[in-house]
Amino acid sequence: MDLEAARNGTAGRPRRAEGDFELGSSRYAYYYSGLGAGVLVAAYIQVSFWTLAAGRQIKKIRQKFFHAILRQEIGWFDINDIAELNTRLSDDISKISEGIGDKVGMFFQAVATFFAGFTVGFIRGWKLTLVIMVISPILGLSAAVWAKILSTFSDKELAAYAKAGAVAEEALGAIRTVIAFGGQNKELESPHNDPINIDGQDIRTLNVRYLREMIGVVSQEPVLFSTTIAENIRYGRGNVTMDEIKKAVKEANAYDFIMKLPQVKGLIM
Repeated sequence: MDLEAARNGTAGRPRRAEGDFELGSSRYAYYYSGLGAGVLVAAYIQVSFWTLAAGRQIKKIRQKFFHAILRQEIGWFDINDIAELNTRLSDDISKISEGIGDKVGMFFQAVATFFAGFTVGFIRGWKLTLVIMVISPILGLSAAVWAKILSTFSDKELAAYAKAGAVAEEALGAIRTVIAFGGQNKELESPHNDPINIDGQDIRTLNVRYLREMIGVVSQEPVLFSTTIAENIRYGRGNVTMDEIKKAVKEANAYDFIMKLPQVKGLIM
């Protein structure tokens, strides 16, 4: 058999075929390496440019949103929580950035892959491609349902974060007012060096709550809690009567304009 193969010239064919296979594999390896490098560069350019464009759009959206808030009537701020608007300005618009950033490039890439895949499929194997097309509507429907679920939960998440941000900002922004009314557990900070005296008495020997009840605070930008006007004034002293509240308001020259506010009856708003 070996002699006959040698006579026919087929003895060296396996080695020759093996060499051709190695040469072809090396060639395709170089092709795939170059293709991978090209894809890496193209993907970097795609993500970078779309992210840069999204950042510019978000900057414009924030500016327009902020200027739109400034143009609102004063009554609009009574309906909408200012602290919640800050959360909307930051978190909600960040969600928009996530949607119009590299996701747009990925969308175009997915659409191109879809059509290219079906084109190659019909050329190379149309029977299998027809089978895939039959189940494609089911896959598309499931993707649409899943996207709807994610959108619903995303809306709930944004609303919850907005309310939580409003509560946190209101608490942190009004902490000085809370401390001034003695609404916290921490007592008055003691002086480290020289004592502080009021009418000859060291403040460290006085009752903190009683001392603060005797002090009135009128801020340039007062913070009102979500309750009636009378209750806001009563925070200074819990056992104050309504007549005393009216007297204090009149002494502060605030009684007339408070009574002119809508929905105000006897300092109850």
